[in-house]
Amino acid sequence: DMNVCDIPPALGDLGISGARLLAPGRPDLSILMQRPDSTDPLVRMPPLGTVIVHNEATDLLSDWILSANVCAVETDTDLDAVPDDADNCPLSANPNQADADRDGTGDACDPD
Repeated sequence: DMNVCDIPPALGDLGISGARLLAPGRPDLSILMQRPDSTDPLVRMPPLGTVIVHNEATDLLSDWILSANVCAVETDTDLDAVPDDADNCPLSANPNQADADRDGTGDACDPD
């Protein structure tokens, strides 16, 4: 949705040959990884308010970039803007994920 997967950076590559905004499986080529992992004020994101790297956050970001589905297209069978893997009723539109009886099945397809 953000149009960052395997997209070359438009505002500088930080000197990284083959850089991408998000290079699936390659944190070393991903600008999204390099900015929060830097202490250089010209590179760092966010640029103000911190001068240290939050290692837990950058480890989490790196793990996400290395994950198999980082740039996978999400399926939304019922077109309700909720991806099927998170939808409590993937075959019937239920955009607010209403579940009145709290049984894990959305109201739009709940038989009880």
